[in-house]
Amino acid sequence: MVDIHAYTVESDKAVSQSAREKLPGTDYLCFSSAGGVEEFFAIQGAVPSGAKCVCIGETTAKALREHYNLPFLCSREISAEGMVKAILRSQQPEENAV
Repeated sequence: MVDIHAYTVESDKAVSQSAREKLPGTDYLCFSSAGGVEEFFAIQGAVPSGAKCVCIGETTAKALREHYNLPFLCSREISAEGMVKAILRSQQPEENAV
């Protein structure tokens, strides 16, 4: 058996620093992979106060639960569109709210 790596993912330190400066005031933090969750917490350390996390699917959500114990959104379908739908659903007032 031969293991062939088609690609590797590496963080760009300049991009990570720029992101760190922009994180305060972030409304939504979208994670599209478990590896992205791990990389985010390794570099940034924590979710900024007030930001709502959104996961693309259950595998990503499982990784997020290892680092984050507050409620977050999870897409019903594994796609960017599914993540947008999850955000939009979260902004709708509950039908039975009084």
